Amino acid sequence: MEIVIVEKKAFEDFIQTVEYLLSRITDTDARTKEKQPEQWLDTADVCVSLQLNRRTVYSLREQGKLPFSQIQHRVYYKAKDIKALVDSLAVKTPKKEETETINPSK
Repeated sequence: MEIVIVEKKAFEDFIQTVEYLLSRITDTDARTKEKQPEQWLDTADVCVSLQLNRRTVYSLREQGKLPFSQIQHRVYYKAKDIKALVDSLAVKTPKKEETETINPSK
């Protein structure tokens, strides 16, 4: 068994450094737990949910309308990006009154 003698000031500095690192780890852990993981979909999931074929999904990706991430040879999409795409492509149908004032049939 070895005995190491350390000056009191050096030991206090060491303890202070350890406490600082522990507080940083605890803060980082708390922030990580607060975040919910994002849901990722592969191309097959996107095709099913949007009722599109693979080629259409590929075209949307190539046009820059559908952000994606690629890991090795697999392509993944964030669920929030899919929702944003659907919202941007949603066409509002005109109300019946608007149609009649624009194109009166009488």
